[in-house]
Amino acid sequence: MTDMIEKTAYAKINLGLDITGKRPDGYHEIRSIMQTVDITDRITLSKSEMPGITLTANYSWLPTDSRNLMVKAAEVMFERLMLPGGLRMTLEKAIPVGGGMAGGSADCAAVINGIAELYHIRLTKAEKEELAAGLGADVGFCLYGGTMLCEGIGEKMTALPACPDFSVLIIKPPFSVPTKEIYKGFDEMYGLDSPTAVCSTDSPASVCSTGNPSSVSTTGGPAAARPKDVSSEISSSDLLDISAQVEAIRAGDRKALFAAAGNALEPVTFALHPSLPEIKRYLLENGAFYAMMSGSGPTMLGFYESREKAENACRRARRKYKNHTVRVCRPVNLQEEVQK
Repeated sequence: MTDMIEKTAYAKINLGLDITGKRPDGYHEIRSIMQTVDITDRITLSKSEMPGITLTANYSWLPTDSRNLMVKAAEVMFERLMLPGGLRMTLEKAIPVGGGMAGGSADCAAVINGIAELYHIRLTKAEKEELAAGLGADVGFCLYGGTMLCEGIGEKMTALPACPDFSVLIIKPPFSVPTKEIYKGFDEMYGLDSPTAVCSTDSPASVCSTGNPSSVSTTGGPAAARPKDVSSEISSSDLLDISAQVEAIRAGDRKALFAAAGNALEPVTFALHPSLPEIKRYLLENGAFYAMMSGSGPTMLGFYESREKAENACRRARRKYKNHTVRVCRPVNLQEEVQK
């Protein structure tokens, strides 16, 4: 009987991210195309006769108590499933921390899948997704990976065909962006910070209005309704159309996929961090056919037609952005690959 197991946690990027409303409980409704990429963390899980959950990591500044989603997931599962003994976990972190690439959520999902495998527990899909929903918005997607349309607060997932091929150059500045801060800024920018500002999740595309439950989101809304800021000229949110992206993926049409791409949080994060639109311009001026921010940031993504073009741009970017994380990745499209 195996007492130790190794798991691989894959990073995610957003090919499109729209905020469709804010729920009465304060959570934001989203529509997003999420995509697994081949930047990975390595995790080991080992049974222990001694009670308790322990975690060691390759970076001393990473939290190793219940602030870490890996520990929190293990504690929840041990309590809920009444598992015997304890668990020792190790983490070799490579996914950028606090970069909008779901590194913590990916590690958390790997622990859920890993504990079920290590202890030979058959969790139903619904049971795993319930666990994931209680731990973090992106954890459900990270359980499966691949290419997905994620809606609600991320818990409503629709698997999509493999996306058209491309390579990605990521540039993450040497700082992190608290997700809560960005969503708070989004609320302020679009008038959702009032206690009466509530949006539905299935309304037509228009900017959400305070106190009007039938109005919604930023997708394709009138230009006059969009806030103007110093970064608006380089923001990718104006042409964002998640439904068009879904159809493009199903048709295998890369051009149409990126014609409708965008990130509704870019204006907020760009306004707080003016270096980000500069990085986006750099990517576009150095061969990327499209560039955008992943998640709430600050990681910037440059999309290239080939690995060779991305690697060439990567070498130049490393000379310019010496204190940034700069690397190339590609999509991982088969969901079964992610569950290794």
